[in-house]
Amino acid sequence: MDILIEQDAGFGDIFFCQKIAVKLMEQGHTVYWPVYKEYEYIKDYIHNGVIWNVPEEKRSKIRSLNINQSTNYFKFAHRKELGFNVMQTKYRYADDQFKTGGWEDWQDYFKINRNYKREGILENKVLEGVPEKFSLVCNHFATDYQLLAHRGAGKAITKAQYPIVEITKLPKTHLFDWCGIIQMASEIRIPDSSFPYLVEILKTTDNIHMYARSHEGQVKTKPIWKKEWNFVEKWESTFYVYKRGI
Repeated sequence: MDILIEQDAGFGDIFFCQKIAVKLMEQGHTVYWPVYKEYEYIKDYIHNGVIWNVPEEKRSKIRSLNINQSTNYFKFAHRKELGFNVMQTKYRYADDQFKTGGWEDWQDYFKINRNYKREGILENKVLEGVPEKFSLVCNHFATDYQLLAHRGAGKAITKAQYPIVEITKLPKTHLFDWCGIIQMASEIRIPDSSFPYLVEILKTTDNIHMYARSHEGQVKTKPIWKKEWNFVEKWESTFYVYKRGI
């Protein structure tokens, strides 16, 4: 059976739900997963058998694809009112239809084929002159880099234990290129977005902090993480200790 999966969010949801795709393929199904053209490089990193469909135009997914959706079509639930169940519910709906199992071991099914050459190029560019111990900070959430603002008055994460190296959107660079730097960091401070999924499957420091997306909000994905994150739900605004100009 051919199954086409649609999910409306970004890379974090795709990473979290790879177990569903793998379980479907173990049952003998062919899995098609449309992604935005901006995400097409995912084909180079996740080689588990999913057929990644990429449209010709940016910000266009299923509507521009020539795929028959009339029969075996599955759309992930994405309901904000579900609170802490916002991610786990995707597995509940998948299990109801296809018996794919629970979400608790999703990390075992999210595997990436790293490009160490690209990672090295980014390390040389970003870490030049940076001390051995540094804090890796990201002030953006969502795959399209929305600013994590402190009450609308600037970046939220400005407090760190070590000199700061900041994850920013760079030309010809994507999130997988940061894997090496993620592993080298002595402290990690990032929002509840796509990067924590990489932290979960990489060998990293235990000094890891995850920030809510909004000031005095909640980290709604708390239950899905295995590592011992320090969840930050009330931001503090101080001065930058260090920032690489990138």
